[in-house]
Amino acid sequence: MGDAALAAAAEDLDRALADGALDVGEAAGLPLTRFPLERTADAHDAVEAGTVGKVLIDVTDA
Repeated sequence: MGDAALAAAAEDLDRALADGALDVGEAAGLPLTRFPLERTADAHDAVEAGTVGKVLIDVTDA
């Protein structure tokens, strides 16, 4: 896959997210579990333990 195709795919995903087509969260059946950057090891443990949904590491406050 070339750079142009990857860029087009990223733009399509951005548009879908902005339009609300890709819902996440408990109501959408895709729970989000968040960890701050300093708890990355805990996030890894959560994935290994089979946490349902997405495990996210928040780097915005790092």
